[in-house]
Amino acid sequence: MFNPSGSHADIRQLALDFNREGYVVVSGLFDEAVLRNLAATMQAADFEWFRTLRHDSDFGDFYLDDPEVHEHEAHIARLRSQCGFLYRFDRTRPHAPTCACNLCRFQEFCTSDAMHAFVHAVTGKKTGSLNAFYGTRFRQGDFLTTHSDPFALLGFVLNLTRVWDPNHGGVLHIVDHSTGAITKSLSPAFGTFMLFDIRDRDIPHFVSEVVVATAEPRLGVAGRWNEQV
Repeated sequence: MFNPSGSHADIRQLALDFNREGYVVVSGLFDEAVLRNLAATMQAADFEWFRTLRHDSDFGDFYLDDPEVHEHEAHIARLRSQCGFLYRFDRTRPHAPTCACNLCRFQEFCTSDAMHAFVHAVTGKKTGSLNAFYGTRFRQGDFLTTHSDPFALLGFVLNLTRVWDPNHGGVLHIVDHSTGAITKSLSPAFGTFMLFDIRDRDIPHFVSEVVVATAEPRLGVAGRWNEQV
């Protein structure tokens, strides 16, 4: 499943990049078969997604067929010009403790000794329990405005979109905290794994709106680790 020695950059260089930027993007870290199986699980017809929406200080997760979804989305559209913290996309909710689906297996791996050792080698930080973990799905009209993730040590994003055209939106943009300028734009290439500092570095970022109905949604897994205690 896990192949840190096969990643497309050595650990020393990754550590240097993380120390300089506060984040690093790694490719080739996971076996392609594992990634394909994880993506297939999340695209299965019976896989359960929830609509997650935020506007003003009101936010929550809704069943996809909840009639309130359209009302909230309309309100979000009216607030777009005000530049507050807004989002709309699909996410997963925690599965049953006994669930053995591919997403839950990956969640378990994220607290394994192998993962902790890799993260420590790159970041110099000792990770413990997961503060958050969920699958993400962005479809036409979905976006996530500029924010910094709170209340954790480190965060990660695993991209699972097999083919993505950045002209369609759905690009992760890193923003300079002082100037507000975009410093890096990252298209969600399949299998790329992003590690970013939360506690010690402010890494504002946003996901641009998906502007067309794509053949496949923008899929990923996101999570945050607490510090080891």
